[in-house]
Amino acid sequence: MGPADALLRAATADGTDVPGTPYSLRLEGLRVPQDGGPAHVSWTYRDPTGETDRVPGTTEVRLTDDPRTQWRAAQLDAAHAYQRHLDLDTRPGEPYVPVRFEIDEAWHLLLEHLGRRHRVVESDGVLRVGEHGRLRVDREAWAAYLNQFADDTGTGPEENPDGWVPCAVPLVDGLPLWADDELTESLGAWGNGRVVGREIVTDS
Repeated sequence: MGPADALLRAATADGTDVPGTPYSLRLEGLRVPQDGGPAHVSWTYRDPTGETDRVPGTTEVRLTDDPRTQWRAAQLDAAHAYQRHLDLDTRPGEPYVPVRFEIDEAWHLLLEHLGRRHRVVESDGVLRVGEHGRLRVDREAWAAYLNQFADDTGTGPEENPDGWVPCAVPLVDGLPLWADDELTESLGAWGNGRVVGREIVTDS
């Protein structure tokens, strides 16, 4: 059995299992240079944006490596390419671990986040932030907002062929990256209405 056949067998047997890899990833071939240098695994995945049919890529591998190791290296490269392509808030290669926030913990993280840039005073259910900002925040709703994806491990390739293997979500000072981004962006200017979701609103 040649190296290309061995790689194909590994890809067929293992399927797509590296966290962050698109389910539509397909092995296209293996090119072995005549000079004995690294071999190149070529692969494609379906373009979820619809701009093209499939997105190509290559991964350098050593022929001395086990074919399963070669295929996992190709998957990881495809996972990183997929993340950059869609600007996903994920950590390719790291397994998904659900994070659930208790109400008091979520509240503490909110106060910490606001307090990094402003003086925060809590009074009668209202957070006074800095000199002019006021927020009405429902503690339970804020925790629910952070937990909205806690149990979302995605679906398999049969149900969602354009999805990807679930992978880790980055945390920024304890908050999911997507929540940190939305909160920071929303608090960029006061008086713009809703902050994050429908539960937290600014008072002008």
